[in-house]
Amino acid sequence: MERNRFRYCRLNAYYGGLLTARQAEIFLLHYEDDFSLAEIAEKLNITRQAVLDNLRHAESTLDKAESKLGLMERWCNQTKSWKYQWSY
Repeated sequence: MERNRFRYCRLNAYYGGLLTARQAEIFLLHYEDDFSLAEIAEKLNITRQAVLDNLRHAESTLDKAESKLGLMERWCNQTKSWKYQWSY
């Protein structure tokens, strides 16, 4: 679960601009501020199901952007090569 959280926070750093304002707000509350779905629903005065739908759409948008552009994967591969280049 933590690995998934870290991955989505990284994807958000690359592709967060593709999310709608509502998706971005819900995404940040859940993944970065660690709010539960019920807490987000109460805070935004929407149903828990609406929170879950927005969160899943946000995750899907981020996953699709990474699969098409691969910026995070390229960065990870580049940093691995830097690590090997500078290790003695």
